[in-house]
Amino acid sequence: MIDTISISIIVPAYNVQRYVEECVVSICGQMHCHHELIVVNDGSSDATPALLRQLQRRFHSINFTVYDQPNLGVAHARNQGVALARGDYIAFVDSDDVLRPGSLIAIDRVIRQHQPDAVACDLNIWHPERSGKDQLVRAGYVPDVLIDDSDTILNVFFRDRQMYVWSKIFKRDIYEQQSLPLFPPDRIFEDVTLVPKLLHSCANLYYLPYCTIDYRQRPASITKVISEKSCIDLATALLPARALIASADGQPSVRLSYDVAVSYIYLGIVKDSYQLPLASGRAVRRRLKTIFVEGLFNDWQTVLKLLEDEFFHSGSDAMGLKPARPIKFIKQVRQAMSGSMLFRLRQASSRRWRRMHGQIAAQFGSRI
Repeated sequence: MIDTISISIIVPAYNVQRYVEECVVSICGQMHCHHELIVVNDGSSDATPALLRQLQRRFHSINFTVYDQPNLGVAHARNQGVALARGDYIAFVDSDDVLRPGSLIAIDRVIRQHQPDAVACDLNIWHPERSGKDQLVRAGYVPDVLIDDSDTILNVFFRDRQMYVWSKIFKRDIYEQQSLPLFPPDRIFEDVTLVPKLLHSCANLYYLPYCTIDYRQRPASITKVISEKSCIDLATALLPARALIASADGQPSVRLSYDVAVSYIYLGIVKDSYQLPLASGRAVRRRLKTIFVEGLFNDWQTVLKLLEDEFFHSGSDAMGLKPARPIKFIKQVRQAMSGSMLFRLRQASSRRWRRMHGQIAAQFGSRI
């Protein structure tokens, strides 16, 4: 063993007995003496702890730590993992996901050659039980270039809307510059709050056009369960980033990119809210509208008009980063804000079907 650790891989784990072995094996099979794996068992009540101990024995020759804590939530688990990390860089992998082969070698090469503050990678939307449904998601940064313009780093991030902490690897120093707690506890989508703050602290970023994570899609995932809390948590998750941007001397483009991200998030939450009971859904949508309007830098109609003008000028999404059917999006935001009856009927019908399908999928798994 050597004393210097280049990358600490952190895996928060809670009741994932069906998935955790596949996750850990995918990581351990790539590790060398300059890597460490930290799995934070967040008070699991199933076979997860026993499986982790077995895996520790199986991979006894590598830096593999299992830390047990009471069930405090994924934010606490992630924070604990960062506190334990010894690596120069920190990478996260969720316990139901898989680190794709060759990922650590590719990341190590970038770190060795460029020492960036952050490394952005691609991801695969993974449907393991539905063949042919996987989707490769690429970042919008210029590949294989050390980007040292802070506005570009944030612009692309907000336009991409890839806000998962595991899609980027940051220097531990960047984490140490943040106020504590890093990941806000007792919130869903806690990485949506932290990741833009981390990027705001980065002097540079390197985009590695390599797919590092298989992001498992499963109906029972916490991010798939719609509640009043999940809607409000996501709607307010970017507000700390807004405060940072407002206090900095960034270009107007960053503020517009932020507004675009908030607009996409707003529409997605409004659509999801139709899975809630009727009265709860209406109350949530009223709150969402207020949060949306007050959280923008620009008037929402101005944001949509600028997107519309850019699309017709360039033939792609704003800034030409990623086509995303912006005309349909613009139309739906306007309908949501105006209280369109047609929009409400379509969303209620569509979301009820998706909720029922998700319940069936959760119960019967691959049989559908």
